[in-house]
Amino acid sequence: METDILRQFAENEQTRAMLKAELEVANAEKDRLQTIIVGMFSEEGTQSQKINMPDGSKRTIHLRRELWAGHAGDAQALCEALKGGGYESYVKETFNVQSISSLVKEMAADYYGAKELGQYSVEQILEAVPDEIRQAMKLSELFKVGMRSA
Repeated sequence: METDILRQFAENEQTRAMLKAELEVANAEKDRLQTIIVGMFSEEGTQSQKINMPDGSKRTIHLRRELWAGHAGDAQALCEALKGGGYESYVKETFNVQSISSLVKEMAADYYGAKELGQYSVEQILEAVPDEIRQAMKLSELFKVGMRSA
């Protein structure tokens, strides 16, 4: 087997992990600075400020207001209120794919009495799902290459 491609994959995974960690630090710092800047702008009564960057370029730091609507504790009540007000197009019934996937894995684990499902085919796993659900769902498998320390 050609190990160069495996080595390239491993190096890429290390780079991605390092960049992800750096991005998390940068995002935390952005959040910290953003809180300070919002307070400063509020105290100064300003919406924006031009600054000179070390490389000679100029930037404008500005406030951007965003409004996000959500339920006040009871999602179903908001859905009913929207429907009652003639806004049915804003309401949709949905489910969370990750949660349903976990549920199917739990059903199969219980059905087969197994913690690991690697030996079971998709069709076998579906046997553990009640008929009415099985007929309305699809179950796909996806293989990804992973890496861990040796």
